[in-house]
Amino acid sequence: MSFFQLSKILGLVIDPLNAVFLLLVVATIFLWWGKPLAARRLATLIVALIIAIIVFPIGDLLLAPLEERFPQPNPMPAKVDGIIMLGGAQEPRLTKAHGQPAMNGRAERMTTFLALARQ
Repeated sequence: MSFFQLSKILGLVIDPLNAVFLLLVVATIFLWWGKPLAARRLATLIVALIIAIIVFPIGDLLLAPLEERFPQPNPMPAKVDGIIMLGGAQEPRLTKAHGQPAMNGRAERMTTFLALARQ
């Protein structure tokens, strides 16, 4: 098994939403096996996890160190050899349906890219 395949399999298990779903499957299996107490406890844990994910900014807290890892240069360098722009700012289905570019919450990538390119 290659590292790529292993990373995809582990990514499925580690993803928080998939992990909650797997816990739900286990709780259902407990119900069918006649272990209602274990199923009830696991269901309570699942509800607590979902509430924590919804209420607390867990995703933002996990992403903040990655976003702040490299500070923005101030002042900008005199010579820049290139700019890398991450994708994900456009909604392909809406763009196709409306015949014009449709942007999502990551649209600042496009506007920041344009501002940097002009400099």
